Amino acid sequence: ADFYSIQPKDGIKRFNLEQKINKLFLKELKASKRIVIFQIDALGFDLLTKIKGKISFFKNIYEIDSTFPTYTLPAFASFLTGTPPCVHGLVSGTFKIDNKVKWIGDLSCSEEEFKKIILSNSLLWDFERKNKKVFSILYDVNNEIYSRSLYPNPIYVSTKFSGNDPIKEAITIEKRVFKKIFDLAKTDFFILAAYFAYLDGISGKYGKFSKQAKNHSTFLFAEIEKIIRKFPCPLDMC
Repeated sequence: ADFYSIQPKDGIKRFNLEQKINKLFLKELKASKRIVIFQIDALGFDLLTKIKGKISFFKNIYEIDSTFPTYTLPAFASFLTGTPPCVHGLVSGTFKIDNKVKWIGDLSCSEEEFKKIILSNSLLWDFERKNKKVFSILYDVNNEIYSRSLYPNPIYVSTKFSGNDPIKEAITIEKRVFKKIFDLAKTDFFILAAYFAYLDGISGKYGKFSKQAKNHSTFLFAEIEKIIRKFPCPLDMC
């Protein structure tokens, strides 16, 4: 955001990456025409290091701190706002409202009311407001106030699946996300953010370092590698 002179109107100070990471990241950023963000829920640095030998395109892997506890909703809110939970205000997935505990996905409030819950601006929305086009690929179940407040221009992927095989279900649905990425390849955008949630369920069912979790992680990066090889640039940049 600093590099592209995106200044969130909330005036809140954002985290910076550590200097050794920041310099290399800026070097990559300067050479980038477009940015694709793969948000893989439950892919920790420790799991990544166990599979990186199977992934040929990795150049740099950096370890950064997450939220504590590492719940999905506050972690992604931190990533998308550039602020910690003590600043953006989301420390778990639930709130006590009118003496009742409510899941954030079930809150029925307006966008303006929701800004009183997540106190930091989404950097993706700030890019969008500065005419840096942003698209977001989410699941149909993410069509709620939390996601809409953080992700501009959502495109929803169906999570419908018949059967009881969690591995096949994960691959089937996440292939739909990859297809949407390819569909947007020739679209004029600056940032494309795609969300992948199924590794979290596989890790929870079989174990974080299980064969199933490692295999699914390897599958995800094999698909990402296809995108790196085939993803076309905008017509005016080719």
